[in-house]
Amino acid sequence: MARLRRTATRAFVDDPLLRWFYLGDDEYWASAGFVFDNIIRRSLALNGVYTTDDGVAQRQGLGAAVMAPVAAVCRAEGLPMYLETATAANVAYYTHLGFHVRSEFDIPDGPHLWCMLRHP
Repeated sequence: MARLRRTATRAFVDDPLLRWFYLGDDEYWASAGFVFDNIIRRSLALNGVYTTDDGVAQRQGLGAAVMAPVAAVCRAEGLPMYLETATAANVAYYTHLGFHVRSEFDIPDGPHLWCMLRHP
């Protein structure tokens, strides 16, 4: 669990939304690990998988592979997939996977967010 928490914390160190929550480096490094620990524990309890990497395995198809089973269920059930991202690079990535920007907005004194949808 500790390795997953460290990996997630490193992977999201530059995420605009998390950096908005945690204003300084000291606050981020002291607190973000607890947030990821909670997310990982809940995901595992639901038989889900929470994955991230810290740049080592990017652009190798791992993100698409992790999303594929969920996308298959959504297609079979006729359900859309929804996500939010705070980085323009992720908008391009998710567009490649069939998502489109449904809406976008600025959090007051915070980051810009894109809300994306993928129809079955």
